[in-house]
Amino acid sequence: MMNENVLIKAISVLNEIAPSCGYPIYSSMDLRDSGWKCVCVDFNLFPAGFNNLDENSVEHASLLMQSFLSSRLLKTSPWKLAIIPEAHTNNQGYLNNLLALKLILEKANCECKIVWPGPPIPKPWTLKTKTGEDIIYHPIEEVLQDVDAVLLNHDMSGGLNDVIKKFQVPVFPNPIMGWYRRRKSEHFEIIDDLLNLIERKVSGFDKDFFRASHRTVKEIDLKKEEDRNRLKESLLGFFAHLSKKYQEKGIENSPSVYLKNDSGTYGLGVELIKSPEDVESLDSLLKKKFIIGKQHQSVSQIVLQEAIPTAYCKNQGDKFLVAEPVLYLVSGKPAGAFFRTREDLDQDNGILDSLNNPRASFKDLSEEFPPIRSTNCQDKLKENQLYYFLAKLHSLGAALEECPQ
Repeated sequence: MMNENVLIKAISVLNEIAPSCGYPIYSSMDLRDSGWKCVCVDFNLFPAGFNNLDENSVEHASLLMQSFLSSRLLKTSPWKLAIIPEAHTNNQGYLNNLLALKLILEKANCECKIVWPGPPIPKPWTLKTKTGEDIIYHPIEEVLQDVDAVLLNHDMSGGLNDVIKKFQVPVFPNPIMGWYRRRKSEHFEIIDDLLNLIERKVSGFDKDFFRASHRTVKEIDLKKEEDRNRLKESLLGFFAHLSKKYQEKGIENSPSVYLKNDSGTYGLGVELIKSPEDVESLDSLLKKKFIIGKQHQSVSQIVLQEAIPTAYCKNQGDKFLVAEPVLYLVSGKPAGAFFRTREDLDQDNGILDSLNNPRASFKDLSEEFPPIRSTNCQDKLKENQLYYFLAKLHSLGAALEECPQ
């Protein structure tokens, strides 16, 4: 258990670093809390899922959004914003996300129009969701000359979107943070540097408690046998490294490893390798799931990441429920939280499985899963002191990705 005074000192070290670019306008983070580690395993700068936030979180997010825009824009509210979304028209979850995001911005005193990000459309296009609500996609020409800022909810896996290039106003997040350029490995390397800094300055701080070990295999072509063999050799070496670390730390679990597309998103290009014995049979999986990522982009770098089990699990009737906390941030501050859950996983291995897939659901399980940790503010998930530290740490890491200093 991390001492609360140590955490407070660690947060103060992060507060001493003022990133010149400021914190991301919004983000989300997937957490894995095993009891012996508490880490962010994925940090998303173009989050969907705002429709899963409760009413109080929506109100809080709108206040934080208003504060962010007040500090970044040169005029007072109301602000006119263009939202550039993904080009999803049949994904009901994503459409509901857009409606929730638009509501948060409107509560922050913004006038919002959603701009169609695909090929030009001649006039506004109204799309009705299954809940009966309308989403209106506007042609870019309709908003180009009458907007104060652009909000991206488009991760740009396929490259810098042509619609974005036409705007001459501030764009949040910075388009250079899109997946056509950003790498997960770079974010986690910055996090390692920050954790090393804290460990040097704060007595009793254990950096390994807050990090999932990782390695990156670069310049890889999975169509080539020699590159697949190089990846498998790296995996076996990483398993050996983790086994040694677990012995040193007195961790009884056997290590497992996630393969992740270094520029991946939406849970694509993610696969769990549960033991070294599974490495030799990887060829068909690699060729099937990792050669091509989102928007048909070739996978050229793969991250090996230590798989952290979740302690949020329980038997529920004839099913086994597994959950992980998801935090939503605005300007680096927690705005809301919920659990991503699955009920169709087996009891032996489900605590390691990825929950970022279409079969997951999103719930407030704070009553069923009281916070594992004993802190002085554990009544709500988003107020957990350890999770607040991780939010601060990874928001700063994302800021330093944009503006290294």
